[in-house]
This record gives sequence, C-alpha cells and structure tokens, in this order.
Amino acid sequence: MRCMASGVLPGACPSLCLLLTTPLLPVQAQAQRAQATYEEKRRQTNDIAVPIVVSGISCTCARFTEDIRNVVNDLRPDGLRVLPVLGLGGLQNLNDVLFLKGIDMGVVDEMPSTDRARPGE
Repeated sequence: MRCMASGVLPGACPSLCLLLTTPLLPVQAQAQRAQATYEEKRRQTNDIAVPIVVSGISCTCARFTEDIRNVVNDLRPDGLRVLPVLGLGGLQNLNDVLFLKGIDMGVVDEMPSTDRARPGE
C-alpha cells in the first residue's frame, strides 16, 4: 500500500498513516462493547422470562395467571418475569406447552372426558 502523504511530507508517511487509522480503533471498540452490552441484556431478559399460556383474556385462568405475575415478578437479573400469553385453550394449550418454542407453562381449563386423550385409545 502506498501512502499518499509521502510526496507531501517526505519521511512522515508511517506516522501520518498511523494518525489516520488510530481514531477508528476507539469507534470499533465502542461498537463492539455496545454489541456485547446488547447481547448481554438480551440474554438476561430472556433468562428471567417465564411465558404462561392461558385460554383467553376473560377466562378465570387469565386472572389467575395475572395474580401469579403480580406476586412473582422481579425484574432484577436473578429474578423472574411472568409473561401471560393468550392461547386457544384446552388441548391446544397443552400442545403449546409441549411443542411450542418459548412456552414454559400453561393453564388448561377442565375439559370434558370426551376431549381427553388417553393412552391406548
């Protein structure tokens, strides 16, 4: 790489080129720290979240989950954050808990015996 300053200031090329690139280093370091801070905050926020799927907003189980949230929520890095999630209810809530990514718990309404899945049936 040929320095453009060599013709203007003979012998000053290495120091001038160093001065031109030095200010970029703090900017890059600051961007990396900001990215690390964002990733750490994102990890902490996801680590304390506990999504609970409920049947609907007018359902008693939604109020029950809201009570859990009001008592348990602690937004410190080592706390818990309960996130009620509206689902369809019944077996769909059970399927969401078993198979949906990110759903940790669920409240399932009492279902008639004909809706219950039994082994061997």
